[in-house]
Amino acid sequence: MEVDIIRAQEEQGRLYRIEEQRKKEEQIRKAKEREEYERPLKAFISSKIKESDLSEKDFKKQVCSSCDYLKDRSTKSRYFTERPDLLDKYHNERLIRFSIKGTDGKVGKIEIYTD
Repeated sequence: MEVDIIRAQEEQGRLYRIEEQRKKEEQIRKAKEREEYERPLKAFISSKIKESDLSEKDFKKQVCSSCDYLKDRSTKSRYFTERPDLLDKYHNERLIRFSIKGTDGKVGKIEIYTD
């Protein structure tokens, strides 16, 4: 009876360790996927910083309001309301939205790039 309880506890501990290992491997896999997904965006931002001849901090303070991917069709359609032909052309493309600050510090211009 006592041996059965000990075996059950050992089995439960083993299953717990297996599940924890699986979760850890899943986290690592997701982190790698996220890094791979973000790599073109980071490269784009780095190239814009180099073009500006500013430090990263100054670039973010003076030039870049925000920069991110346009992920879904509804978001893309907001940016292409006046040019539906571009929405059709780029609806399956991963696009980068680059918001540039105006002289007042607010978004003055938005540029869209393919990655």
